[in-house]
Amino acid sequence: MNNLPALHKRLAEFLGVLKQLENGILEEKINPLYLPFILANFDKWIKYAKENKNLQDCVKKKFEDEKTIDFNGVKITQTERATWDYSVCEDERLNALNEQIKYLTEQKKAVEEELQARYRINDFVNPITGEIVEIVKPIKTTKSFFTVKM
Repeated sequence: MNNLPALHKRLAEFLGVLKQLENGILEEKINPLYLPFILANFDKWIKYAKENKNLQDCVKKKFEDEKTIDFNGVKITQTERATWDYSVCEDERLNALNEQIKYLTEQKKAVEEELQARYRINDFVNPITGEIVEIVKPIKTTKSFFTVKM
């Protein structure tokens, strides 16, 4: 516990380093590729802390009779999320619905793939009604992002 003031100081210093990184990137003095590199390391550290049962158990012990704790300007709330396993029910209605959903999902994917393959507006004969229907290719939007593997 004696290291807490040093930890607060290190966190403040780290935020200062991030601000320097931001300024350096914006001023074109630092290669912007350092940002995804740093974010990938953050993700790795956060994943480690979240998945480390020993660390999580230590945090849980602090919540003995409380649901929310204010700590250093951060509100920390312990919550629970229930999950239901319906596979043990062997309910015929649910099984039938799951089969229908699976079938419809496959059918939807096939239609979407067909629509994506169209290069321009086409006429299409509806096999059920025989009606000529104008089909327009769906609009594709993209969003750029970066992936980093370590």
